[in-house]
Amino acid sequence: MFAGSKILTLLYLPSWMNLAGYWFNLAFHLSLTLGSAVVLPGVMFLRSSPPEWVSALYAALDRPLVAICFSVFMLGCFVKCKSGLRDFFEWRGFHFLGRLSYCVFVLHFIVLRLILAGNTQLNHASIYSLITLLISVSVLSYIVAIPICLLVELPAIELWRACTQFERKPPVVQQPQSFVVKPLDLVANIRRRQDV
Repeated sequence: MFAGSKILTLLYLPSWMNLAGYWFNLAFHLSLTLGSAVVLPGVMFLRSSPPEWVSALYAALDRPLVAICFSVFMLGCFVKCKSGLRDFFEWRGFHFLGRLSYCVFVLHFIVLRLILAGNTQLNHASIYSLITLLISVSVLSYIVAIPICLLVELPAIELWRACTQFERKPPVVQQPQSFVVKPLDLVANIRRRQDV
């Protein structure tokens, strides 16, 4: 059908010729690696003290570069760049956790304070204790958030919607007075001489 057509090659470019999409897809796949690579040199500040200009340069560029890298990653997720990591983030099981996220945000300070105040011994800060604290606070916050979400947040949202959104009634249209209109029939109105 399009054999020998010169317009087809001008209008419909092959997908491999979409250079902007190719570069953005490449930046999307490299963004997490580059963001992590920007953060890792910060370890050198823990071991020794580098020159002041290196510290100032790193402090000035660290957060903006990490923010740019993770912003590119988020934009790639929004425009649905194909990636196994994005498919993992779109897993159906995370929808439930996302629904509870506001309650967890409100409650996790309380849970954290109860866990830390419940421990009367002095602890050394180690990777193991910090990971244990992170997991325990996360799990307990989500467990506490389930009844709060079901009994407080969701009914409050529905009450707010009921109070602020009015049901739209269809407007009443006054119909003009209808006259009895007989269908147009050319044969019915003909009178014969015998009928007169």
